[in-house]
Amino acid sequence: MSGRHTNTAGHIASIGVMITKRGRELANMSPTPNPAADMEITKLVDELNALLERGRAEGRRDAA
Repeated sequence: MSGRHTNTAGHIASIGVMITKRGRELANMSPTPNPAADMEITKLVDELNALLERGRAEGRRDAA
């Protein structure tokens, strides 16, 4: 596995940990909606999706 792929995988794992941690924090909060926390999680999920797509594109390019 190249360094580029290792770095992307590490970044994906890091974002996953942040999403999980923030989700747990939200679960322990009051049931009142928190738009700022929702936006934070949405931003992390969007970043994760972009990284996953980049990883897929790199995989296709490496396979060609």
